Amino acid sequence: MSTIEDEVREARGRLRAAAARCLARREAAEQELSQLEPKLGQVRAEAEAVRAAGALERAAEFDAILRELEGRVSAARGERALAAQGHADALAELAALERAEREALVAPLRAAVAPEPLARSAEDVALANVRSHLADVDAGVRLDEELGAAPPGASPVAAGASPAAAGGQPAAAAPSAAAPLSADEQARAELARLKAQRKPSGGGGPG
Repeated sequence: MSTIEDEVREARGRLRAAAARCLARREAAEQELSQLEPKLGQVRAEAEAVRAAGALERAAEFDAILRELEGRVSAARGERALAAQGHADALAELAALERAEREALVAPLRAAVAPEPLARSAEDVALANVRSHLADVDAGVRLDEELGAAPPGASPVAAGASPAAAGGQPAAAAPSAAAPLSADEQARAELARLKAQRKPSGGGGPG
């Protein structure tokens, strides 16, 4: 049972043989033209001289020879053009086959080290990092709630107490809860906060 490698090898051999045949045909046509074209020019010059001398019978003979030579030259030029085109086509197909073969060999390696299907912008990367950070924080809070203790070192506000309760003041009526932010909105808000923290502080005014 033939494999892909066998088929590629056979196709490469056929294309190289075709290119070689076309090259040989082109060279043979060029060799023939190198002999016919000078002869054609010579016969034309002799025919003109015969006509100028008024030898009509000889001129007719030269015309017949000229027609034969012109036909042979035209056929040889056509053969040369066809052979040259066939040679170029065979070489182009051979190059395409070799490119496809290289792609087939490289594809598994490329797939092993390929990045994500869609390239991400710097902002997308930052948002992904922020989402990961928020997920870690949320997981830690849930774990602390399950253990029944606030996170170590957390203030009463972080532990869930209201600001008024943290200061010993009676808690005011809680306002209606705002709609929860989506994951993307939370990530973008956190990203904006991190960017603001990285900005250098402006020059300080008089104290």
